[in-house]
Amino acid sequence: MKHGSDPTEDYVTLLTSHQARIYAYIMSLMGSREQALDVLQETNLVLWRKADEFTPGTNFIAWAFRIAHNKVLTHRQRLSRSRIVFDDELLKMMSDEIAASDDDFAQRQAHLSHCLKYLPPQQEALIRQRYVE
Repeated sequence: MKHGSDPTEDYVTLLTSHQARIYAYIMSLMGSREQALDVLQETNLVLWRKADEFTPGTNFIAWAFRIAHNKVLTHRQRLSRSRIVFDDELLKMMSDEIAASDDDFAQRQAHLSHCLKYLPPQQEALIRQRYVE
């Protein structure tokens, strides 16, 4: 975050810039787009309410993933009354694996951007349209 800037604006920027990653994390644990969107909304509410608990300069995405994981568990508890869901141990294993793989996310993104430069413009546009937009 920028020194001397508005902390609220900085937090909103941080939160919005990580929405896709938080959603992808939740989606990987939920499997259902609709449920993942519900959990994302609940996660965003908690992230907003706890904004003053976040320490600038620390790992925002790890903090957000922990909150999202707790929201997934809460959501699963509500669902377990009416459906078969993943066992908690499996969910924990999946969560740990996803969080660990996120550590090299920026590096993978950089490699992918480099590779896209070698595609013909039309193919690059098609890939970007499908996976970015």
